[in-house]
Amino acid sequence: MTTTTSDSDYQSLVFDYKRCADQDASRPVRHPVVIVGAGPVGLSVAIDLAQQGEQVVLLDDDDRLSNGSRAICFAKRTLEIFDRLGCGRPMVDKGVVWNLGKVFFRSEPVYSFNLLPEAGHQRPAFINLQQYYVEGYLLDRARQLPNLEIRWKNKIVGLSQDGKSVDLEVETPDGNYRLSCDWLVAADGARSAIRGFLGQTSSGQTFRDRFLIADVKMAADFPAERWFWFDPPFHPNQSVLLHQQPDGVWRIDFQLGWDADPVAERRPDKVIPRVQALLGREAKFDLEWVSIYTFSCLRMEKFRHGRVLFAGDSAHGVSPFGARGANSGVQDADNAPLRRAGEDTWLLSHIGNVFAGIYFNDGRELSPELTKALRSLSDDRLRVSVSILEPKGSPSREATGLKFFEDVEGLAAKRYDAQPGTFYLFRPDQHVCARWRHLDVASIRAALARATCQA
Repeated sequence: MTTTTSDSDYQSLVFDYKRCADQDASRPVRHPVVIVGAGPVGLSVAIDLAQQGEQVVLLDDDDRLSNGSRAICFAKRTLEIFDRLGCGRPMVDKGVVWNLGKVFFRSEPVYSFNLLPEAGHQRPAFINLQQYYVEGYLLDRARQLPNLEIRWKNKIVGLSQDGKSVDLEVETPDGNYRLSCDWLVAADGARSAIRGFLGQTSSGQTFRDRFLIADVKMAADFPAERWFWFDPPFHPNQSVLLHQQPDGVWRIDFQLGWDADPVAERRPDKVIPRVQALLGREAKFDLEWVSIYTFSCLRMEKFRHGRVLFAGDSAHGVSPFGARGANSGVQDADNAPLRRAGEDTWLLSHIGNVFAGIYFNDGRELSPELTKALRSLSDDRLRVSVSILEPKGSPSREATGLKFFEDVEGLAAKRYDAQPGTFYLFRPDQHVCARWRHLDVASIRAALARATCQA
């Protein structure tokens, strides 16, 4: 087994193929969930399900993490999700934090922006972090979960389903074997083999343009900002993007045009002059990674087909501009600070992985009837973890058996438009399931039943 540390060179890791018990079974073994693809999406789904107690098998046809920096911009909401998955802290510690950007026309600045101008957020607007680090930290977390099995060099080569299960044929270095599952999650990328096995396609538009990514390692005093040029003097009639990454690496993105030769433009004798035009002929740098890409905006008509669910690039492809590819999950819940027992904490650290309820109180003592109603939600078969959120300075009421928090700066009430008596129900993924202006236990139970397909 390959072991990793916080200083691991994730790009150089090779994961051992290991024969599994399913390959020696007399008939296909059935699993609750199988996930295909150990990229950021597949690993995140696998960790999420495993944290909720599911037995998960994750298959990947390779034995390495991603090659090159690839996706580098990870947004605040994505970082909050990584926090819930148990690996957000090392990513933020390693990543380059930024929220400022500038746009230039030729040599002149024409626009600047701040993606997080207000205070009161636990995570920054963005960090820049090479994709192989993100995958590495996710993998480190996945290996801590005993009910999550990762099988490297396991390639899906056949698929069928009958409405009750999904049957898979898997190719390995030891030959093929079969297994089945209740649900299959296809996170196998833009060229999804699973999509092809089901006869499905993605439709949309491919844009006739080419772009050069040049990751260069250098000592530079540029600020940790996103700089974008239109028609700069060092690259006329095209655009250029500059971003800082960890380890002294900088991402430079050159627009080339559709007529550019994708093979020739990758050669050092073509790349180095372009970088020198930006940095100066005397600049010292080393090329870390070079890639040419075009982009498409594509999507499947439906993301669920029977018991197969598509996620990430296998379901939809978007332009990389705006960091939408790796951050395409819904990011609609804001973050707010709380205080519990003279200690600062954050709202999202107290919701997630289970259904959670937040009751906004006005600071007065809860009535016996209200206390009983709130506590009953924790005792139901579809259990809700209930917390009480009160204004700053409210007295401690731990003796009631409910969790009480102070909305230190009033940001939670403001951002969730909460009046005294408001009750929010959050899903395990931290998104809002429903809201009531007054507590209604029967309606809450009905919403739970609907959200869990029990009604």
